[in-house]
Amino acid sequence: LPLNKNDMSIAILDDLLTVRELSKWLRLSESHIYTLVSKKKIPFNKVGGKVLFDKQQIKNWIEAQSN
Repeated sequence: LPLNKNDMSIAILDDLLTVRELSKWLRLSESHIYTLVSKKKIPFNKVGGKVLFDKQQIKNWIEAQSN
């Protein structure tokens, strides 16, 4: 069955992390995450003024950091 517009929005949001969620996932402080964002050292998106992180972009970023 094709997804309706609301299902697509929910699917996209499920792939996005808040600063708090990302800090727990990466085991970094929220302030360190904000520092990385302010220096544009980590991929992020702003949605309605809220900083969000795409899980796949973060996984790719982590791989690039370890090379």
